[in-house]
Amino acid sequence: MTKVLIAEDDALLSKLLETALRPSFPDLTLVRDGLEALQHLKRHRVDVLVTDWMMPGLDGIELIRRVRAECSPPPFIIMTTVLGSAAAREHALVSGADDFLAKPSRPAEIRTCIELASRRHRSSRQLVAATPVRPNVAWRASGQPPSHIVVAIAASTGGPVALQTLFEEPSLPKDCVYLVALHGPGWLHESVVETLRRSASLEIRLAEDGLVARPGTVYFACKDRHLLFEHDAHLRFDDSPPEHFLRPAADPLFRSVARSVGPYALGVVLTGMGHDGAAGAAEITARGGSVLAQDPTTAVIGSMPKAVIDAGLATEVIPLPTLGQALARHAGTLKRALALGTGLSQVYGTST
Repeated sequence: MTKVLIAEDDALLSKLLETALRPSFPDLTLVRDGLEALQHLKRHRVDVLVTDWMMPGLDGIELIRRVRAECSPPPFIIMTTVLGSAAAREHALVSGADDFLAKPSRPAEIRTCIELASRRHRSSRQLVAATPVRPNVAWRASGQPPSHIVVAIAASTGGPVALQTLFEEPSLPKDCVYLVALHGPGWLHESVVETLRRSASLEIRLAEDGLVARPGTVYFACKDRHLLFEHDAHLRFDDSPPEHFLRPAADPLFRSVARSVGPYALGVVLTGMGHDGAAGAAEITARGGSVLAQDPTTAVIGSMPKAVIDAGLATEVIPLPTLGQALARHAGTLKRALALGTGLSQVYGTST
């Protein structure tokens, strides 16, 4: 049974939410402010926290920060507020919220959001229990080797800050293609892209179906569709069902990159809940590519990189502050291998 906690100081709204949601979530607790919510979370396991922003005492933003720092495992966190601007959304997500709903929100909308959050939270507890099977697949590209190294990146909770830290690194090579699967709704992708454009060392944009990926550009999966990369460098949107209750998800992106560029693929798994990216990382390494994992101790939630590490798939584990430099170093190694053209079986231990 899903355990839901709602922090809402408006007594009338709190009563309306209880009436609307309790039939679907019998294990529902309502509290009046952030401090009471924090105390409850320290005593009880909660799957989903729905919190208002502006509350007396401990407001929603500070509550989120303290939950991330003091409660393990943390619940899935949904911020609700009358502050519906893009800046407010960005601030809530940077602070550690998983989702954001602008008030007024219909009870049905909140119910749907909680149900999706609950499924994701249950999935996050089923981390890779055993090492994923690495398929015995020899990479064979159709036609000529790719023109550029392809970097595929997975991120979830805490991802906006981690991506900003990563892409502010000035040494990132501008002759690689970068593809990002960030868990979240469309407005999140638009917000993160807009934020990164102000500080990143690379061009940042949303992906488009059929677009030819250019080096030096970061493309974000978006529009509630998986993002795929083809050997001819075209980007494709995929309407396949969600994976890990997510769309876009990282595993489809990682698989497509592995199958398209083989040993010239570099996967990066950042902070996040669950184990999306682990199966795709297995395919990248099976075809001769490399996978970098953020050090879980530097992640808002370390489940995703930990799943890759525990499965023995991480080429290197790097703290977030130096991850950009490590990415640049590994990309340089792959670029030199690509320039050789031949002898890749000696470099990667795979057949071509």
